[in-house]
Amino acid sequence: MDDDQFTAKGPPYPQSGFPETAFSTVQDQDPSDFKVGVRVHGRRFGVIGQINASRSDPGTAWVWGPASGRTKFGILGTAAGEVKAGVAGISVSTTQPIAVSNPRPGELTPSGELVGVLGMSGTGPGVKGHSESGDGVLGTSENGPGVTGVSVNAGPGVRAVSTNESGIWATSENGWAVHGASKNDRGGVFDSGDKRAQIRLIPHEQRETTPKLPKNGLPGDLLLIQNRSPFSGRYELSLWLCVPSPIPMPAGAAAPAAFWREIALGSPVEGTVDG
Repeated sequence: MDDDQFTAKGPPYPQSGFPETAFSTVQDQDPSDFKVGVRVHGRRFGVIGQINASRSDPGTAWVWGPASGRTKFGILGTAAGEVKAGVAGISVSTTQPIAVSNPRPGELTPSGELVGVLGMSGTGPGVKGHSESGDGVLGTSENGPGVTGVSVNAGPGVRAVSTNESGIWATSENGWAVHGASKNDRGGVFDSGDKRAQIRLIPHEQRETTPKLPKNGLPGDLLLIQNRSPFSGRYELSLWLCVPSPIPMPAGAAAPAAFWREIALGSPVEGTVDG
């Protein structure tokens, strides 16, 4: 051990700042004497925490940041410049501790099956994300769901709340934007206030005077089309339902095009309820 490098070998000193702690400040000392309890600098890692877990004592955490009273954060991580994240949790597959393998920053790639970051709470949010103008929480995945929400008993798996905008905004390039499925109940339920419709279909606006139906469709598809009447010049709507092909097809063969049936609509009725 050099004069400028220290190693705590134990046993713990009974009158130390915090008992059973390798390095500590004095517990009853005025905290205003130190703005920072520990500040270290390393070429790869500033701080590495590791526990010697066993079957009888698996330990609790490699790094612990308890917060209480008026303290805002147990652990605070900040990012600036080229830093990707203030705090990162990565699940990796390795048989060696990180301190032994000494990886470079680019070598810490996700490869494990465990949880990268775990948030737990009794009655409050397990994980909370906040942003002034960007995404409060962003989940991405290469081949799986970007975000998964699971509820065991009473609550919803995912809850979305908005004051002035859409509660959920879903988009997709090639797949379904929203897919609702249930094993024993409805695939979707839509509710609204007494002065608003439960659901809205945005019409497909066509320049033709008669509806032009797509060849691509699946039985059960609903399609709302808007055309301009050649007689009155007014815009009119027609609602169509995709139905199975009336042409007998060999087993497993697809119909050459989708077939549609128009759903008859009654005469227009003027709304009278404000809202």
